[in-house]
Amino acid sequence: MNKKSLVVLFTVTLALAGCSQQTDGSPTTATEAPSLPATEQTRATTSTISPPGNPLADADACDMLDDAGKKELGLSGAGEPGKVGRERTCKWRLRGPQDTYIFSVDIADKDGIKDIPASANKVEVPKIGNRETVQTALGGGAGTCSVSMAVTDKSRVSTTVGAGTDKAKACELAYRMAQLIEPSIP
Repeated sequence: MNKKSLVVLFTVTLALAGCSQQTDGSPTTATEAPSLPATEQTRATTSTISPPGNPLADADACDMLDDAGKKELGLSGAGEPGKVGRERTCKWRLRGPQDTYIFSVDIADKDGIKDIPASANKVEVPKIGNRETVQTALGGGAGTCSVSMAVTDKSRVSTTVGAGTDKAKACELAYRMAQLIEPSIP
């Protein structure tokens, strides 16, 4: 047998061996779509690369506020995940008779509370848990207030509430929301 015949024989043997394997299941025709097992619908999430050893690396902002906390604040639903700058966020809207309140949880895993700019009018407020906590005007308008809790020197979790033009109400709600999510912060 010559070299060319051996190559052909070897190729045919491999092809036949590949066709002789059994696979469990039911055959379908080309016109049938395969049926897939039912899966639970999941919420889209955002991801980011966090510094190594960061306790917030796998944290999901939408999971930090539990159902009891949502109920206390008058919120419902899973929240709307997003990203603002380098922060992973989750927002809820509460439509009131005169104003719509916007609540958010924000995870900053590359910036600590010491990195908040002075222009944000940072004010120290009582610690939540054992966490250094500050209140700021981060997030915008006249009725907006944020409460940020230190996680590490280079990470923080904040709650922000926009309450129309009522800054005092926004700060009260942001502080309460921070108290509600603090136990879920690593």
